[in-house]
Amino acid sequence: MTAPPAANHGDAEYQAALTLAEAAGDPARIVALLHAASAAGSGDAAYALASSYLHDTYLAEDAEQALAFLRLATERGHPAAMYDLGSAYAEGAIAPGDDSAAFDLFFQAALLGDRDALEEVVRCLYHGTGIRRNMRLYELAADMLDLRDRDG
Repeated sequence: MTAPPAANHGDAEYQAALTLAEAAGDPARIVALLHAASAAGSGDAAYALASSYLHDTYLAEDAEQALAFLRLATERGHPAAMYDLGSAYAEGAIAPGDDSAAFDLFFQAALLGDRDALEEVVRCLYHGTGIRRNMRLYELAADMLDLRDRDG
């Protein structure tokens, strides 16, 4: 008999951190829970830490730490982290400017259902930013946006 796979991956710690945050709980405890959840494999917690470092919420603003946690959350398949990391590369703000890396991240996030990322894919295809300009793919991607708008 094999043991069931571990379903946790930091979910309990992440949920506890959310509960504390909603109740305006102890910031140090929230951060500790987020770090524990991230260490256990939670992409949501890694993204929350990245956002905290970016926006000076619970943690002092630290672009290097924000970038590290964005990369970690991206590795764990978090679409919003992919979008934010792509934006960082596109803007050259906290990451070196790299249009190709930005497009790749936007594309990955779009495939996971991130609408903002799909908008960036459409923009990149139209302007040839990070990828060779391709009007056929641009039209297909733009049609996908139209379909998503109609479907709600």
